[in-house]
Amino acid sequence: MIIISISFVGEALSYLINVPIPGAIYGFVLLFLALLFKIVKLKWVKDVGKFFVAILPLMFIPPVAAILGENDLGDILVPIAVIAVVSTITTMAATGHASQLVVRYKARRGTGVSEEELIALSSKDEAQDEAAK
Repeated sequence: MIIISISFVGEALSYLINVPIPGAIYGFVLLFLALLFKIVKLKWVKDVGKFFVAILPLMFIPPVAAILGENDLGDILVPIAVIAVVSTITTMAATGHASQLVVRYKARRGTGVSEEELIALSSKDEAQDEAAK
């Protein structure tokens, strides 16, 4: 209910502000700020967030079907392939870099745990989450 409410507020802001920024972006920023300032606790939205990430690939089916349904697919096939490859590589690089920054930050923050131990603990936590399902 929290995520839906914040999404609704984001859509309302998009309508009221009348700037070409999607309401979902306003919603993401509002949710981020609510989590950052501890207005919303992570445990309140964690399960729903995991569910949304799990079904995320399904959200790409309608746009892909629309693209494949185009009659002039040959004209746009190369640009789409280039965009897909470049965006995939960029996303992988950004995610890897961000993960390394988080691990280094946690290691420097004085947890007394090395980067290697943090990575091992993170993998162990993910395995325990999967086993709990």
